Amino acid sequence: MTAKSPESLISRPDFQLLSSRGFIQWLADTQLSVAVTTYHVGGMIMLGTKPDGSAAVHVAAFDRSMGSWTDGQTMWLVTEQSVWRLENDLADGQVDDNGYDRVFVPRVGYTTGEVDGHELSVDSRGRPLFVNTAFSCLATVDERRSFRPLWKPPFISELVPEDRCHLSGLAMSDGEPRFVTMHARSDVADGWRDFRDSGGLVIDVRSDEIYATGLSMPHSPRVVEGRLWLLNSGTGHLGYIDPVSQKFEEVAFVPGYARGLAIYGGYAVVGLSKPRREHAFQGLPLQKNLEARGAASRCGLQLIDLTSGAVVHWVRIESEIEELFDVAVLPGVRRPKALSFASTTYARQFSFEYAGKLRRCSLARAVLHDTHAGKDNPSTDPLAMPEALRSDAASNRRSAKSLNNLGLSKALAGEFVQARDYFEQAVALDPSHAGAYNNLGNVLREQGDLDRAIQCYGASVAADPTYGKAYFNLGRVLRTLGRSAEAAAAFSRGLRIDPNNVDAAIGLAEALAAQGKYEDALRCYRQVLTLAPESWHAYTGMGLLQRERGDLEAAIMCFEQSLSIDPCATAFVNLGTAFADAGRTDEARECYINAIAIDPNCVSAQRNFRLLAREADAPQPDQPDA
Repeated sequence: MTAKSPESLISRPDFQLLSSRGFIQWLADTQLSVAVTTYHVGGMIMLGTKPDGSAAVHVAAFDRSMGSWTDGQTMWLVTEQSVWRLENDLADGQVDDNGYDRVFVPRVGYTTGEVDGHELSVDSRGRPLFVNTAFSCLATVDERRSFRPLWKPPFISELVPEDRCHLSGLAMSDGEPRFVTMHARSDVADGWRDFRDSGGLVIDVRSDEIYATGLSMPHSPRVVEGRLWLLNSGTGHLGYIDPVSQKFEEVAFVPGYARGLAIYGGYAVVGLSKPRREHAFQGLPLQKNLEARGAASRCGLQLIDLTSGAVVHWVRIESEIEELFDVAVLPGVRRPKALSFASTTYARQFSFEYAGKLRRCSLARAVLHDTHAGKDNPSTDPLAMPEALRSDAASNRRSAKSLNNLGLSKALAGEFVQARDYFEQAVALDPSHAGAYNNLGNVLREQGDLDRAIQCYGASVAADPTYGKAYFNLGRVLRTLGRSAEAAAAFSRGLRIDPNNVDAAIGLAEALAAQGKYEDALRCYRQVLTLAPESWHAYTGMGLLQRERGDLEAAIMCFEQSLSIDPCATAFVNLGTAFADAGRTDEARECYINAIAIDPNCVSAQRNFRLLAREADAPQPDQPDA
């Protein structure tokens, strides 16, 4: 019962951030906020705190956002075809009307083309330097050209867009580039993929000498107090390069594909992703390391003490997002946000200096109308849609991808009407886009249109029969409608595609239980526990099944396990009910008292306690002051 309980930071049907208890307080105490990019949905997620100490989460849409850098006033960001400089629009100490103490606005953009810019930093001259992965070089922006090459590995013979060595990370020292990471020493197109297990290396940019070898898909090198830290992503370790032996020293294992690292005050903030299904991410040592620890890969953040290697806090992202890219911290910033081109807000807010003072104002503008559709259609506003989306029919597939990303960013922000519009446009342009159909189904489910949601999930798996997420979401809707047999079939199909999907396994167990197939459901829950040994939902589900079967001792054991993982009011009520059924009224009464202490509005705990009180003529617990 001493385990830390997860807290929900923000919860929507398809976007939920869970954190360890105390993470938000740590951000507040440290006066820090975190910015995370994810090209998977094309956005930036900013985590901070509100004045009341609760979590603040802001999502901004930037198409295929990757490398980022910030000093708290300026932010640089690499997107699919551009490098953007965003500037804080607030004066020192100023807070906008919504309580944000940083508002980053895109001010200058450079069109680079698809260079696959993995990481970005700023040198002592103020130039943005980015890892140009496609061309295997370090580069900066150019006023007239796509980019200006600054350095390439000595073994790369030509600058061609062939991603030969998969240059992945950049470490700065004293305002100048010092080290780079890459996945292999290869000079042929896509050659790095043949050396994923141990072909990774670090090169000293100043001398062109190899600094370390034997790494597995390394990312995010950082020089802190003279020590080179990095993520050995293919094995799942955070560590540093010993300057004498030039070997990688492991400090902590993280349960996921690690990419994105920020170090501040003796702690590392590490980004985690779920490995993709493509060949490059399969068969890595990471998978064996996860299996050896009885763990499944996660998407989220981990805060690690660099001295002990202990995980101090964690954040998990439970949504369609499965991949993070870069992580940046903003010291002294409590609640940041960024404006993007997916919204017209940036076009209606102005700042300028006049008579020695910073002036800020906004322009009220009516929503533009779609004269063809005869209705308000915010996504047709040319200010809200990037130029890349207004292309001819030859680029429909690319436009559909961008529209899907914009839809996801809107869905994450809770703007479901606009999200639905973007997804509908995406599937109209590209009917083979399984992800867009799935995402449209999610929005329709949120809006209560379950029948059409089912149709969209069906279209998703028809477009791509291996798209496991759609089977999982289909199962959820069918389960809601009471169609348990069909739900079980959908979950089973999804699990055949992704046997490690814990949520699908729990959904299957619940669907089997609803059909009265208790033994099958119990086996399914036990399988969940092999994937996620601390699954509160699995132990709770098993307890409910055992209670239904009349095995009260087994039910009590399961509920005690769930309570040790998360001592919430629901867990106490479940355990109390099992105790009451077993005639252990004193223990049941104590459970209900604990539940009421945690949640004074817990109706089931209040009702059950009153029943026991009447039976035993015992006094009711003191109620908290109103």
